[in-house]
Amino acid sequence: MPLSEKEDLVVDIDALILSGGGDLNAKTYGEENVRTIEVSDKRDEFEFLALEKALKRKIPVLGICRGMQLINVFFKGSLWQDIDEFGAITSDHTDLKGEEDTIHKVRILKDTMLYEIIGEEIIEVNSHHHESVKKPGDTLKISAYSLKDEIIEGIENQELKVIAVQWHPERWKSYTSERLLKGFLKLTRQF
Repeated sequence: MPLSEKEDLVVDIDALILSGGGDLNAKTYGEENVRTIEVSDKRDEFEFLALEKALKRKIPVLGICRGMQLINVFFKGSLWQDIDEFGAITSDHTDLKGEEDTIHKVRILKDTMLYEIIGEEIIEVNSHHHESVKKPGDTLKISAYSLKDEIIEGIENQELKVIAVQWHPERWKSYTSERLLKGFLKLTRQF
């Protein structure tokens, strides 16, 4: 499907969820691919376009894992291609065999949409990533970070109704996941 036809897909939606998956091409944030894996330029191109159209229509956006990274790069932020560059405790964020999610604690900052939705400052999350936000993009606010190593775990833009998290609420049955997904649904009803 040509890109021009894909633009029409965003016209009929009330919200956009950008899900997890392979790494972004590092060239999208001005770096060479050194430690990226499973890059798809077609997916990057389509999701950047979908995000642009969603923001123009002012519909709510939820980024999950790769989706958070894509949102950050869209707003001119950068990424750690691998969190061990940051000095993170890699095993807290991904099973080193690459098979399972890991569980770790996250601090949610008050005065954020994420805190409004979840209502707790310290929560446990599931995690499966090796990239993360390095420098938050323009107009994005940090909303959460991991307790042990301070990896950025949440970013948002309240005015644009953009929320993004590094963990996977869609695949972990917990009350915090449920609150996040229901809270995002409420945002779509306000649209």
